[in-house]
Amino acid sequence: MMLLSEVSGLTVMSRADATTLGTVDGIVIDPAASKVAALRLARTSGGGKFLAWPDIHAVGPDAVMAPGRGALRDADDALAPLTVASRDLLGKRVLTDHGEETGTVQDIDFDPRTGSLSALLTTGGSIPGTHLIGIGSYAAVVRTP
Repeated sequence: MMLLSEVSGLTVMSRADATTLGTVDGIVIDPAASKVAALRLARTSGGGKFLAWPDIHAVGPDAVMAPGRGALRDADDALAPLTVASRDLLGKRVLTDHGEETGTVQDIDFDPRTGSLSALLTTGGSIPGTHLIGIGSYAAVVRTP
């Protein structure tokens, strides 16, 4: 497993020519699939600001490997709503589907091979990734166990 805090700041490298494509600035989560949909990049060297999860070759402790510059893209129609919701996820409130606040998001635990969410680590404890229902501008909403 890997934490969002461990991935943030990692260099994204091209497998094609060993150049730096950018730096991981955050993740884009698809709550419906309980998966990381893409990595958001900062300081890209051209191309888009997102690297879709299926285009990621490997996520390691020192770098993320991508096929090449052509894998970088802008937020398309499917990804755009998720990119807005996932921004600034750390520190966001966590509400149950009954409207009860259960803390704030401290970190996200996910499988670096598949992108599957393992857990939301919150000030109120760990919440299984499969319990995430949605992410909005105000809060992340989770299913009540």
